[in-house]
Amino acid sequence: SPEAVLEADVALVGFSRGAREQTREVARYLFENFYRHCEVLRMASTAERTLRGIWNAYLEDPEQLPSQALERRVGDTWERPIADYVSGMTDRFAIDEYRKLFDAGADV
Repeated sequence: SPEAVLEADVALVGFSRGAREQTREVARYLFENFYRHCEVLRMASTAERTLRGIWNAYLEDPEQLPSQALERRVGDTWERPIADYVSGMTDRFAIDEYRKLFDAGADV
């Protein structure tokens, strides 16, 4: 019964031993050769610095946000409208926004 399945103390369905080993092998390969690859780590670090910079710039001077984001402020805090705005950015838009905020020679 569905109740018996929910109350079971052990996994009732799973991969075969061979499939489980293959899955671990693929995961190990991806971790060693992709997820921890130096270029991937560099890009992740760059993305983190970019988003942190944008966040801090908006938090320090919320007037830099577009009017539709400014209108979403609730109470005395800017975190939610900033988070909503930044979370909707594409990679390209975030990079362009970072340049506009921090590169004096960037097109505005």
